[in-house]
Amino acid sequence: MNNQITKSLAQIVNDNHKAASVFEKYDLDFCCKGKRSLQDACIEKSLPVEKLLSELQAVNDNCEVPVDFQKMTLTQLADYIVTKHHAYVKAEMPQIFSYLQKVATKHGDRHPEMRKVFELFSVIKSEMEEHMDKEELILFPRIEVAEEGALAEKTANMNVFYIQHPIQMMELEHKPDPFVAKLGLSRLRELEEILPLKRHSAARGTVEQAQNMKQGAFSGPGCANDGDQFAVRNGQVDPFQHGQGLLAHRK
Repeated sequence: MNNQITKSLAQIVNDNHKAASVFEKYDLDFCCKGKRSLQDACIEKSLPVEKLLSELQAVNDNCEVPVDFQKMTLTQLADYIVTKHHAYVKAEMPQIFSYLQKVATKHGDRHPEMRKVFELFSVIKSEMEEHMDKEELILFPRIEVAEEGALAEKTANMNVFYIQHPIQMMELEHKPDPFVAKLGLSRLRELEEILPLKRHSAARGTVEQAQNMKQGAFSGPGCANDGDQFAVRNGQVDPFQHGQGLLAHRK
C-alpha cells in the first residue's frame, strides 16, 4: 500500500473509483490538481499521510460476505435490493453527477464530448431515480402484501393485477429498448473508447465511475438478465407465481 504515496491522486482514483470519496472527505482535488502525488497533496494540506493510506486500504478491502438468496423470502429480497443496490446507486449518482458537471464545465471547450457524457448521465440519473421510486413505493410494498396474504392463505380475493401490473411495468423498463438508462450506459462505454481522456485522468476516472455504478444497478439482485428461477422456493410457489418480475432482480 505504501506505493500509493508516490502515485498521483488521479491515478489512485482511476485504480479504484471509491477512493474519490476519501479524497472528497479531505478536500483533496483529484481533478484539476490530480497530478500531485498523495504525499505532496497531504503535505500541502497538512494531512497525516498514514491516515489517508489507512482509509484507502479500507476502501480496497471492503469485501462482501456471500448472501444465500435462495433462503430469502420475497420481502427480504426486496429489502436487500433497496438497502444494497438502490442505496449504492443513490449514493453514487449525485457524486458522479457533480464530477461530470465540473469536468464538462472546466474542460468542455477543449473536449466538447465531455458535455455529451454529462448530458447522457443526466438522463441516466433521472431515469434511474424514477425507476427505483416505482419499485420502492409501488412494486415492493405490493409484493410484501401478497406474500403476507399467501402465508396467511388469504389471497383468494386478491386481484391478480394488483401485483401483476407493476411487475410487468418493471420488466418492461428493464428491457434495453425503452430503458434509456441502459442505452445511456452503453453509449458511455462507446464514448470512452473514442474520448481523448488519457491526458485528462479525472475525466476518465469519472466516466469509469459512472460505468462501475452499473454494477449496483444492473447486476446482482436488481438485474434483469438473471433468469426467473425463484418461481418455486423451498418447495413452495411464490404468491400468484408472478414473483419472476421482482426476482429478475436477484443474483
